[in-house]
Amino acid sequence: MHGGIRVVGAIVIAGCASVREPSTLTDEPVVVEQGTGVSIIGPDYQLDFAATNIHMPQQLTIAGVPRMSGDVQSNAYLQHGAGVNLQPIFNASAPDFDGATMQDQTHYAAVASTLDVQLAGPAIARVRVGWTIAFRCDDVSVGGTHTAHGVSTFTTFPSGKIVRTDVASATDHALAEPTSGNPITCGLFALDPNDSDLLSFNSYWTFNSPLDDDVDATGAAIAFNRHVHMYPSACATYDDRYLGVVFGGTESHITDDGLNWFGYDFVNSMPRIDTTEYSTETQYATAPRSSGCGAAIAALATPVLAIDGVPLVVQDGLAVDPVPHPERFALTSTGTTPAGFAIEVDLGGHDHLELHRSDGVEGDGWFIPQADGASTILWFRDALPPDVTIDGAVR
Repeated sequence: MHGGIRVVGAIVIAGCASVREPSTLTDEPVVVEQGTGVSIIGPDYQLDFAATNIHMPQQLTIAGVPRMSGDVQSNAYLQHGAGVNLQPIFNASAPDFDGATMQDQTHYAAVASTLDVQLAGPAIARVRVGWTIAFRCDDVSVGGTHTAHGVSTFTTFPSGKIVRTDVASATDHALAEPTSGNPITCGLFALDPNDSDLLSFNSYWTFNSPLDDDVDATGAAIAFNRHVHMYPSACATYDDRYLGVVFGGTESHITDDGLNWFGYDFVNSMPRIDTTEYSTETQYATAPRSSGCGAAIAALATPVLAIDGVPLVVQDGLAVDPVPHPERFALTSTGTTPAGFAIEVDLGGHDHLELHRSDGVEGDGWFIPQADGASTILWFRDALPPDVTIDGAVR
């Protein structure tokens, strides 16, 4: 783990940055280590991606404590670790959590995955995981072998906030629909239309068992009857903190039967597998136990930012402005944008930037610049209330 943010030189004292020069941080808040796998290391967290097979996250460590959970002996359809799941056929997750998916080549014809580092700090890191799983079904009329595919992107911030986006399709061609008395076998499982919970397709993250009940944003305990739906956000409760999750809609799916599973259903109880491509975004953050679940959820509020009065579009947690600003710009917020937010701007080909807050709240390390191709990412330590402007002078 790396320590807190400390910035030296002109970046701190004058609120200036040379965005194309190497980082002047004596201890970068976010670093990416690449070896056989990839690790994103922040001040209080580490996110490790698998080195082999499907390169999904294999561990999330927060304050020195591993928080991901799973049982390597379980069948592939059980959602452990973090990944995308077509229940009851396959689980696209790291090999430590995959069970039959990786080993049973009788039913799973091929598995492939890519692992790409798109941003490597010093403030924002982003890793992209691509995957395909070919699985066999006995629906010979449509070819028998189906290929599922997806892309999952994980963007992390110094605070430990993680923004995850998933785009996935369960097959490259539609599965023949099973009929009563004539089930279709896919992978290890027979699909029968009389089964009320025939198929579900979801994005999920499984955490280790909490100390107390999971709660909603108000702090009220979530009453489980094996699983619950329709929570736009929720928290896992641990001894020292809440781990908050904000889903991309109300199609959430939370279970608490030995493991703490937070999922988002692309589709539930589907009668057949089709080629629809689904997408969602899920965000994760922590807050001290004393602050309540609401603090973790509030940290994930979508920034409502504008530059020179023009609203910015939020993509993978970054508020993006594609319009070049070769001289000056003014950043404002509608409502209060939570601390630790980031924007991406085009400085019109310039390399130097001077920033000032209208309330004078700056201090050591109040912002960090990061080059991203022709654009510049700016991470801000402090919240931005609606009556404060951040002025940028480009040179």
